[in-house]
Amino acid sequence: MLSHLPTASQSRLYHSGRSKPETKDSIPRPSPSLPTTSDADLPHLTPSKTVHMTQITEKPETKRVATAACTVSFSNSRPWEILREGQTTHKGDVFSVARIAGIMAAKRTPDIVPLCHPGIGITGVEVSVELVEPGPNRDHGAMHVVASVSCFGRTGVEMEAMTATMGAALTVYDMLKAVDKGMVIDSVRLLEKQGGKMEAISMGTGDFDTTRVFQGTPYVNGEASGKLITSELELSFWGGVNPRTSEVIDQHHPLSGQHLQEAILAIPGGRGSCTGSTVILELLLNGRAPVALIFERREDILTLGVIVAEEIFGKAIPVVTLDPIDFRDLIKFNGRDFHVINGQVSTNKLQDTTAKVPLVVGATEPRISTKGIKLTDLDTAFLNNLYGDAARAAMRITLRLAEVLGVTELMDVTQVHIDGCGYTGPGSLAFAENLRDRGGKVRVPTSMNSISVDKNLRRVQGISEDFNNAAVRLADAYTDMGAKPTFTCAPYQLDSAPKYGDQIAWAESNAVVYANSVLGARTMKYPDFLDIAIALTGRAPKGGPHVQINRLASVIVEIPKFPPGEIDDSFYPLLGYQVGTLSTSEIPVVIGAESFSPTQDDLKAFGAAFATVSSAPMFHIVGVTPEAPSLEAAIVKGSACAKRPIS
Repeated sequence: MLSHLPTASQSRLYHSGRSKPETKDSIPRPSPSLPTTSDADLPHLTPSKTVHMTQITEKPETKRVATAACTVSFSNSRPWEILREGQTTHKGDVFSVARIAGIMAAKRTPDIVPLCHPGIGITGVEVSVELVEPGPNRDHGAMHVVASVSCFGRTGVEMEAMTATMGAALTVYDMLKAVDKGMVIDSVRLLEKQGGKMEAISMGTGDFDTTRVFQGTPYVNGEASGKLITSELELSFWGGVNPRTSEVIDQHHPLSGQHLQEAILAIPGGRGSCTGSTVILELLLNGRAPVALIFERREDILTLGVIVAEEIFGKAIPVVTLDPIDFRDLIKFNGRDFHVINGQVSTNKLQDTTAKVPLVVGATEPRISTKGIKLTDLDTAFLNNLYGDAARAAMRITLRLAEVLGVTELMDVTQVHIDGCGYTGPGSLAFAENLRDRGGKVRVPTSMNSISVDKNLRRVQGISEDFNNAAVRLADAYTDMGAKPTFTCAPYQLDSAPKYGDQIAWAESNAVVYANSVLGARTMKYPDFLDIAIALTGRAPKGGPHVQINRLASVIVEIPKFPPGEIDDSFYPLLGYQVGTLSTSEIPVVIGAESFSPTQDDLKAFGAAFATVSSAPMFHIVGVTPEAPSLEAAIVKGSACAKRPIS
């Protein structure tokens, strides 16, 4: 019935794209054996350019692993809202079904990609499907898919890994298309390959990928060239970086001993103290700063320090946030020369980049974007200088940080706590005196953190006169603006301590954590300098822990049982440090501690230690803290929280 059709050997493609049957004499006779050699550049072609399945019989049997990734970007906010709230679609749980689809796709790769070898003996498939919150380049959020495939055999599993990511991504699309038909599947790529002739290659190393351009979101524009220094671990600049030399002095950090001057620093974000913003300012003013900062997520503490340097002193370096997938690729280029211009991060030299240190000195006032931010008449009045020059500068700083945080409006706060009154160098003093001299006055009750000297015991403590005078001048600048000289890092012990649900703006990391976690008040972990900016206007970005959904935990930390006799004064600081280590940027909920009946002082010790290693603004302890009467109350309904036990 099909005899009129040409056979496979009779169907040859000509350059015209047409096919025609060949004569009997022209039909090539099959070779007595399968081809054993491949084209030098394209192994799926023989030297004569005939397609074949590559011979692998001579390859060694080794363990082979490949990891690939892709992203499903949403075109509206509805998918992210559904998944963030733990809802399922009418087709089921998106995360679980997508993972299963990815595993099935990996196993069926030879049926989809025709020249892949069947029966290679896959030994494992891991598929991760994670929700990515709205951010740079992902205005409405996304799903991040990563698949790792392993086998013990003679050929790699790159295609299996990439097919797994696509199978999972297509399933995400299928399950969410009812609410978003504009989703885009992109950034499909191989992240890593191990085993075989090349042993191990990854994006950004060796000959695998030598030229890359990453497009991110610039929160401070600028241009820079320098050696890339990277770490997968967040870095606290306060106590972690010497503000005079740029040396990383945190002995427990992978970058310990390295100098950041003239380098492009790529880290996931800052952590620890709110005072990190003052350290980066000091580095900028004394010429010891990195030439650019690159982050994996929106970062407020260090970014705010650069914003202040630009707004008040006319000096700046580029600050760029990359998509998490791109950031993970970038850090594999550690030690390479890189170039930054605004949001572009590239291995290629920028034609107009000549200066090693790209400080924008004496720059004109940078433009601020209020697109997407609802301004009240009062906000606009501050910007229009109706309340004085200092209040205008404060509002500009606040709005620029609001853009970094991605918030859509500002809000009133009932009180502010100043952390920036501790003397870190001439930059912190110059900033405070600048606002004071421009007529700055606080508009809401404002308390102050401990300052750097004891005015009554300076000589006994051996404090130099120069340091003492500078520290006192700094404190005076804040009191001149109307802040109360409370001089405490524990404002939650003052009579003015906030109540449950109060919207406040506190800096000082331990106080922020205690206020959110133990008191149930609401504050972001505000960087130094932003504290006084908010105090001068009474207006703060409405985001982060100010909003209920952002106060819920995404990490569950389970602690083992301890005999009561083994719990002493060291227990809670150690526990807080460990919990912070397990949740460096995520809000944790601790289970298993309710029977310990911790006191307020115990929780203070826990929170202070937690805040030294985590950038999260709060924690929950089931049965102890006010917003965690149960585990279910402290987490997103129906969410799959990561579980990290303490052993």
